[in-house]
Amino acid sequence: MLQEIVDASADANLHLVRALGQPAPSDYYNSFVQMGVHGVIRDSLARRLAPAAGLRNRLVHEYEAIDDAIVLGAVAGARRDFAEYVAAVEAYLGRDR
Repeated sequence: MLQEIVDASADANLHLVRALGQPAPSDYYNSFVQMGVHGVIRDSLARRLAPAAGLRNRLVHEYEAIDDAIVLGAVAGARRDFAEYVAAVEAYLGRDR
């Protein structure tokens, strides 16, 4: 679940950042940072979400042993933070520009 939500969010981030006329973020982590920089989501939310990209990479590429407690904690935070992310992106897309 965590991998899929980070992948989908990073895809949305790439699309939105490029739609703002900005260069594509260099990686998933920076895609969240750029969403905060450009005001699509709050900076504090971007800083909470960006590290999920690193955990996603460790899960997908099996870089090192995975601590189940860390993953479980990340899932709990992801439920909260990605719900906030979706609401923020929807609000941004609904604004008149």
